[in-house]
Amino acid sequence: MKSFKQFCNEVTDRPDKDISGVKPGLKDIKRMEDIVTKSGGDPDEITKLVTLMANSIHDPEKSQRRAAAARKVFGSTLGRKMAEIFLTKER
Repeated sequence: MKSFKQFCNEVTDRPDKDISGVKPGLKDIKRMEDIVTKSGGDPDEITKLVTLMANSIHDPEKSQRRAAAARKVFGSTLGRKMAEIFLTKER
């Protein structure tokens, strides 16, 4: 199994950080929906909560699933930014 740092380096080397093949689980989508609810839809608060969640994840596959869920739940622009947070956090 790759280390999280190796995984992040590989992902950040890809120009578009393609996670299109990753399917988020129901729990991943629920976590993103919970962030929307808790933040009241405020993008700054969403960013803060996503960053807190990303910092607590130590499994690269889980980070990929959460990034895919973020893109699905938050839409293209905000979702891409939130996915970046999950994919580029250093451990």
